[in-house]
Amino acid sequence: MPIDLSTGAGGGKTVSWTIGTPGYEFSNESYKFGIFIKNDPIDEFKDAKVIENGRKLVITFNGKRSDKAYKYAVTVRRSTPNKEGHKEFCETLDPWLIN
Repeated sequence: MPIDLSTGAGGGKTVSWTIGTPGYEFSNESYKFGIFIKNDPIDEFKDAKVIENGRKLVITFNGKRSDKAYKYAVTVRRSTPNKEGHKEFCETLDPWLIN
């Protein structure tokens, strides 16, 4: 899953992930959202959004601390419902990011 990092207005960076495989999407459920920052220092990450019909996840990263590793989890699910009408979740991915 490619990660795109771009600098926005005010110096904050936008980090985005795009799903390239058809049939999957980032979860937009409040109980199991598309991203969970495990060791978030105060206000380093904010405004997480699932956009483009679930294919893209975007979050603002302030990056005030350098040489810091951030652990996070990414939640993806199938984009079409199963026989019971539920979208099945995939195994949670557990990568990390170094500023």
